[in-house]
Amino acid sequence: LGYGPSQFNCGIMYKEGMGCDINPEKAYFFLCLASLNTRDLNDLTLDAARYRDEVAPLLAPYQRQAVLS
Repeated sequence: LGYGPSQFNCGIMYKEGMGCDINPEKAYFFLCLASLNTRDLNDLTLDAARYRDEVAPLLAPYQRQAVLS
């Protein structure tokens, strides 16, 4: 629902496989959202962007584009 901390946590959970299967596409999606959410995350947007950039190489370019569409 647009809440930054939840977006960040979901991204980390999918990145690390915490309570779910590792899913780089979902991790990238949620970390992209979190990296843009300055309203709720403030300084954590930089952390979200760093984690997003760690996940990005795991995806093919068409997968990254599909997530952003």
